[in-house]
Amino acid sequence: VTTETSVEHVYAKSGFFAVSVFADGGAAGKLTVSFDSDLAIVEPDIYVNAASSSATFPFATPQTAAKSPKDIWQYLVDGMTVHVAPGTYTTKDWEIVVDKSVTVLGEGETPSKTIFHNGYANFNNGKRNMTVKNAQALVANVTLMGGWANFSAGGNLLLQSGVVSNCVLS
Repeated sequence: VTTETSVEHVYAKSGFFAVSVFADGGAAGKLTVSFDSDLAIVEPDIYVNAASSSATFPFATPQTAAKSPKDIWQYLVDGMTVHVAPGTYTTKDWEIVVDKSVTVLGEGETPSKTIFHNGYANFNNGKRNMTVKNAQALVANVTLMGGWANFSAGGNLLLQSGVVSNCVLS
């Protein structure tokens, strides 16, 4: 409990933390605010590996990597790097939207080792694999395969802003 108008706390490690904030206007009674939430503190590097057997938040090492990019996307903040191990990652139920200043890096020797695959057998049900729309975003060394955007721009990839480097679209 404090009467300070500004409070700062530095977390010593990453993880999930419960946060409660209560502000009261005091005798004037002009404002009462209450807020309870879980706070996720993450490392600047986050790992994904389809073969992971020990996926553990905050996915901060190759040994505790998430099994799918979908598992980590909500935790991304500007400046992070997503290290994606070689493997095939099915994106059929969601589109990867790179809207933050992050680097998505396929860790395989070549782009063909790290594949984001739409997973649909026909184009009528398909979705685009990825949209990149942050000027500071970088996607590198991955293959985008089987994406589809019905009557829209960008089947596998819609690049609105940012950089896509050493990638294969198939």
